[in-house]
Amino acid sequence: MNILINGNPANIILESEKTIGEVLLGLESWLNESGFRVSGLLINGEIVSAGEFETVFEQDISSVETLDVQLSSWSILALEALIRSQTEIVHFENSDPETQSYIKQTWKDGSVFHFLEEQMPDISRIVYQVFSKTGNSREVLALIEERLQELKDPISIFLNMKTQIDDVI
Repeated sequence: MNILINGNPANIILESEKTIGEVLLGLESWLNESGFRVSGLLINGEIVSAGEFETVFEQDISSVETLDVQLSSWSILALEALIRSQTEIVHFENSDPETQSYIKQTWKDGSVFHFLEEQMPDISRIVYQVFSKTGNSREVLALIEERLQELKDPISIFLNMKTQIDDVI
């Protein structure tokens, strides 16, 4: 099996891995330490959808000629997830009840929700509260905007907190 990372050949030697899931778990600690996350998979040139991940994890590597692991940095994935959250909240607030129900269900089944649930559980929870009509969308959008600013320009945010930090020290 040829393993690629973002389309480039990777020098990865398989030892006892028998499934795609075992291969990906072997990469997991290296990825986490380097600040990257798996953002997609291609098996034999075919894109694996988020809904197929669980099934693919059990797939025997003997049936795989090429595994292309798509990686993205955590901060880029977080930015994308927060922007998508903003968009979905606005769309939800401006939709009829049937569309709102659809948005809620597809959100919970989607990759953005799963990323947020694992990496930013506080955001995941409050976005889902908006979709369950128990959360305040304006407050959630304001919090998401704060997080976006923290990701886009962390140094400025830190410098703006200098007085507060000095007071604590």
